[in-house]
Amino acid sequence: MSFELNILVLQQETAAPVPTESPFKLQIESNEMLSNTIYWPFMSLNKGTWYIVGVEEDDLFSALPILDTEFETVTDSNLPYWVNDEDVKSNLTSLRINDSYRDDLFNLMRGLIKQSPIRSIMFMSRYQGGDKEVVCGVLSLDEFIDLQAKGKVLFNVCYIIRKVE
Repeated sequence: MSFELNILVLQQETAAPVPTESPFKLQIESNEMLSNTIYWPFMSLNKGTWYIVGVEEDDLFSALPILDTEFETVTDSNLPYWVNDEDVKSNLTSLRINDSYRDDLFNLMRGLIKQSPIRSIMFMSRYQGGDKEVVCGVLSLDEFIDLQAKGKVLFNVCYIIRKVE
């Protein structure tokens, strides 16, 4: 199984160097290429620059070393109340971030939010399956970090994260 970690920097016209050192390799995708697909149309139809986050190990690019889940069933109290489809629910598992990457990932997200003209990103971690769009937002990065620490950030959910003034 493969994990993806996608961050869309909203309204960013061209990719810019990330202003922080990080262990991640970033693949940058043109939004025009993605907007013509049925892959997460809500996220894909927003203007901005896509950053696919991963690390390179043994000549393979993947987010698998960064992210983890136990594929356990999340209790209904931790699922978005608006999701009723049992197949969709089965693909919503708790997103865990490997301890050695946690601070670097949150620093990367902070830097990418600053690069957005509207100080907003969309964050989506995904594994095979779960192609039904589930969107949550708008959260501050601090709220997102707190939810993740409590095990309430889920795979296969798009989170809209904005700098709160």
